[in-house]
Amino acid sequence: MMRTLSHIAATICLLLLFGMPILVLGAPPCSGPNCLIPCDGPECGFDHLVQLGIAIINNLIIYATILTVAVLAYAGFTLVTSGGDEGALKKAKGMFWSVVKGYVWILIAWILVYTVMNALVDPSYNSVLGKP
Repeated sequence: MMRTLSHIAATICLLLLFGMPILVLGAPPCSGPNCLIPCDGPECGFDHLVQLGIAIINNLIIYATILTVAVLAYAGFTLVTSGGDEGALKKAKGMFWSVVKGYVWILIAWILVYTVMNALVDPSYNSVLGKP
């Protein structure tokens, strides 16, 4: 059962890995906060690199959320179909709490990284710190 679950997770990861470039190929550069590629050509600077990092992290958070929901659904299905088996019940509860803890850690890391990245890009943060 775990081998099947790991195969499904690996397949989803590969689809996301190879599917991400398809979404941006041929797309013109945009200037909003949701752009994956924020610039085009020689005008790219450090701010654009940081915006790229923010866009990648936001996309990874979306993928992590989708994967978390899928694993929670699987854990719920395992919990419901345990049929009173203590081993399956314990495994499902353990899976549920492991996924919840992992997702909370992902969100905490995202908040920290997102705050630092926005501090590097947004000029209003720089003026609060006393820098030009």
